[in-house]
Amino acid sequence: LQAMADSSPPRLTVLVEQDPALCLVERSVWREGSRPAQRVGATDDRARALLASLQIEALADHPPQSLSRGQRQRVAIASALAVCPAILLLD
Repeated sequence: LQAMADSSPPRLTVLVEQDPALCLVERSVWREGSRPAQRVGATDDRARALLASLQIEALADHPPQSLSRGQRQRVAIASALAVCPAILLLD
């Protein structure tokens, strides 16, 4: 009952796979970063800030499949951080 009365968002644990190709499904870097943020009610500003902090903002219109492995890993991390997880697991 306490959990139902608590109005704070659920505390999430998010896993970022070592091979980001397994988890990147959107058509652009922007959609990969903004989709999770929208699910938890965050603004596009959060997604933009995450892309900028991981130095991939300039790649926002690119398909994730066209990026280097390191860039794809940063996209996956941005996507995971967009939901404000309590725990972030990196494979």
